[in-house]
Amino acid sequence: MAHVKQQIREAVGTLLSASPTNWKEVIESRLPNNRRIMPFLQVYTEDEDVEPISITTPYLYDRTINLVVRANVRIPNDLESIEDTLDTVQEEIEQTLTHIALKAQQSGVQKTLLQSSAKSIVDDDDEIFAIVELNYAISVNTTEGTPSL
Repeated sequence: MAHVKQQIREAVGTLLSASPTNWKEVIESRLPNNRRIMPFLQVYTEDEDVEPISITTPYLYDRTINLVVRANVRIPNDLESIEDTLDTVQEEIEQTLTHIALKAQQSGVQKTLLQSSAKSIVDDDDEIFAIVELNYAISVNTTEGTPSL
């Protein structure tokens, strides 16, 4: 069975692949492929906090996984509309990635909390594009020696 972080990443990727925007691709990695076509999403995990919540073995762990959803969007010709475009993208991700929706994909999910978001412009050699990044804290419980749901 896959590690809980992979299971969460795949579940989020599945949810976002079915969202209304025509994402060209949902990549479950922080590294985009070289043949990327805008717009695309990246879903990946950062660090993870683990706390034992039982006093007997095997220990029960409460894991808080920090998950990033990064939307990469082409900058429209109408430069003034980029803020609206990024806000619309963020709205759609937030409407799609809810606790109820993720729990339906992975029943072991205890909490799904949006922690922060940020926007930026990237000048990547050949092209300039915009990013909106959403950071989520996702809590799950696992048993010692079984890091999966």
